[in-house]
Amino acid sequence: MYSIKPLFIFLVIGISAVGAYAQSISAVQHAYKQAASQVVLLKNERNIIPITSISNLHPVLVSESENMALAKALNKYDEVPQIDSKKIEQRTWPSGTNLFILAVDLSKQSMNEITRLSALIESTGLFYMVVLEHGYFASLNAELFPRSRAMLLSWGQSEYMPIQLAQVIFGASAASGRLPFFLNNLYGTGSGQSTTEIQRLQYGPPEMVNISGSSFNAALRMAVEEAIKDQVFPGANLLVAKDGMVIFHEAFGKSMYDSPRYLQKDDLYDLASVTKIFGATLGSMYLHSKGLFDPERTLSTYLPSFKRSNKANLKWKDILTHRSGLPASIVYYKNVLGTDGRFQPRTIKPSNSRKYPNIINEHLYSNKNTQDKILNNIKQLPLRANNDYVYSDLSMILLYRSLQNITKLPFDQFLNQSLYQPLGLHHTRFLPTNFFTKDQIVPTEIDSFFRHTLVQGYVHDENAALLGGISGHAGLFSTANDMAIISQMLLNKGSYGGKEYIKPATVDQYIRYQYPELNNRRGLGFDKPLLEYDVNTSHVARDASPLSFGHSGFTGTFVWIDPAYHLTYILLTNRVYPSRVNNKISQYSIRPCIQQIIYDHIINSQLKN
Repeated sequence: MYSIKPLFIFLVIGISAVGAYAQSISAVQHAYKQAASQVVLLKNERNIIPITSISNLHPVLVSESENMALAKALNKYDEVPQIDSKKIEQRTWPSGTNLFILAVDLSKQSMNEITRLSALIESTGLFYMVVLEHGYFASLNAELFPRSRAMLLSWGQSEYMPIQLAQVIFGASAASGRLPFFLNNLYGTGSGQSTTEIQRLQYGPPEMVNISGSSFNAALRMAVEEAIKDQVFPGANLLVAKDGMVIFHEAFGKSMYDSPRYLQKDDLYDLASVTKIFGATLGSMYLHSKGLFDPERTLSTYLPSFKRSNKANLKWKDILTHRSGLPASIVYYKNVLGTDGRFQPRTIKPSNSRKYPNIINEHLYSNKNTQDKILNNIKQLPLRANNDYVYSDLSMILLYRSLQNITKLPFDQFLNQSLYQPLGLHHTRFLPTNFFTKDQIVPTEIDSFFRHTLVQGYVHDENAALLGGISGHAGLFSTANDMAIISQMLLNKGSYGGKEYIKPATVDQYIRYQYPELNNRRGLGFDKPLLEYDVNTSHVARDASPLSFGHSGFTGTFVWIDPAYHLTYILLTNRVYPSRVNNKISQYSIRPCIQQIIYDHIINSQLKN
């Protein structure tokens, strides 16, 4: 007869473990929510909080100490440089500043110092708001900061306080706290105003979505660190967001194996083919929502120069699902190289000029006619004999040129004005060296056959390089946090920060399977899971839902969005360093393996709850 004692012990231990798991999650959730309740909105003239429009906002954080935690929190939502009061006295704050966020530490700064700051900030004549930190049982002269547009007070010591303040300011969280003590004659016990959320990303521990942070974080770190150890890539940036909250974001390793510099969370990566969805496809969705682009129309509708070509009547729906008959790509850079490896005459020069305006890198510029020659090359290509699924870069080269025709704007300018700037994406750019130093941009490959140098800050893809670094198939650089904002906007069915960018029906149309009956797994521009999961060929995790969508990039980038789980997974690497021959990221199925770890923890948390 089997003894029931071991089973009984197992059950007791199991119940105890579940209890400890729940207690741990509950404790973290309590601490996070308590910090939120300890943020009190005392003043809010003209409902400046939450800040909605950030396109033309140029805020500056004013703090007497290096308030790094608050600065980092604010910078998740907008670009907020930090200065001290000396810059105010010298009138040398950043050009264009139109809002000061003045941080006052009530536990450290004397009343004389606070009075001085009040007079100083008033003297600028600019709009400002005040953040009173560590204000428990403090008092404050009611006559200070008379023209402040808003005043917030935090009275706790929690590690979550800076992000809770930033979330209230930018509307990711609602203000609901009430003052538990008498501050002055204006703000007594019980004072506080309420606001509502406006669908911006929040930031918090995994416990806020019922996942044990200790095991979740450890499993993800181990997976990435093992990949670095195996030289799959020299470094990585991993972000996970669930239910509208970033629950994991860390940078690992270095930009190059022999570099002394460790990667940072706000480093920019060459997104490669992720440009297809977060550049060209996103732009077409925006215009589709305005009735200016229709995937049911033909190529020549928006690209009249193709009217007399064999591609004139290709339907955009077929082009965007890679079943139009377009070849996979062209290797145009070979047209500019002679047999000796040198550049052909009148193709590329070492300096910028009117005839050679298209930048490849700081030492190479392509002829002004190169863009039209590439387009004409595509125009003259024969189509494939059938419409089977063949992934083609050419689709997005044609799309970005079409979007330029529709908008009458350069492609990058259209995206910046319509989407990136309004969303607060200050690190999402084509030609990033125009805006950032090279050390903020992760290098890709040591190019030994075309540019003969390290490619850093300029697009890796050769065709996109010859197009001047701006194309629909490659050329976009971004950070994980910026990519998470775009992803959340799509999960919100096209809305973010209180504004609709894309109509919900358009989002639904683009992210669904278009031709499943033909065994074509693509959405419009977006990649999707295999119609039938195969562990040997799947590019995504086993548990990625049929609703999910995303894209990978040749340089080692990946973004996957799953509405069924309200989940975003972003992995940014430079796996092509030092050479593209390193394809361990696919050989070891790194991206789906890390993704499956995330699903395992989500599903496990659902079972325990």
